[in-house]
Amino acid sequence: MNFRRDRLTGQACKPEQILLLGCNFCRDGNYDCSDAILIASPDPKTGAVKLASILRDIQADLHEYGQEKINAALLHGGPEFAVRIINECFHLSIRHYILVDMYGLVSVIDLLGGIDVEITEMERIFLNCWVRDLAMQFQDGIFPPPLEKAGMVHMDGRTALSHARNRAIGTDFARADRQRTVLKAMAEKIKEESDPVKLIRLFFRGPERRASSRPAR
Repeated sequence: MNFRRDRLTGQACKPEQILLLGCNFCRDGNYDCSDAILIASPDPKTGAVKLASILRDIQADLHEYGQEKINAALLHGGPEFAVRIINECFHLSIRHYILVDMYGLVSVIDLLGGIDVEITEMERIFLNCWVRDLAMQFQDGIFPPPLEKAGMVHMDGRTALSHARNRAIGTDFARADRQRTVLKAMAEKIKEESDPVKLIRLFFRGPERRASSRPAR
């Protein structure tokens, strides 16, 4: 990972934090509430990225929209407004964000060839049921193969999405932990990827619905 260097000292500058937002859909300027809210903090020395979750049920002042859950900021004002609210609530100075909807997450993970994630037996049972409901949302009749056992398993995009969205097992803290696990597994696959064409496709396919990254206003 490359970092900016100070013009005077030549030392690597600390990169800015990035707000990661996940939602059901984002297209043509229309958004729903953010299903996942995380802050990525790259380490300029090691190249590692730390992830911190923001629970979506935290109450926040959304200005003209009143007091609501913090995940409603994306619904009311888009990603730039979400960045503004999170900066105000947590005294941060984030300028950049990455936004991806559920179709984009599935597309990126499938392009990577899937990810490896460790799951419990309860999570395995949930996933084998939930992916069938997800096929109804996608309306294409595609069903991932069932997971045969707990432990370390290989997930395609839809199974990984179902795991990240699992709110049936554990608290919202457990759900946030599953989201971080999926993102870390994706990061590992990206680091292993040696095909430059695939990496270009990964970051630029279908930006209006898949993923976008830009400075917040």
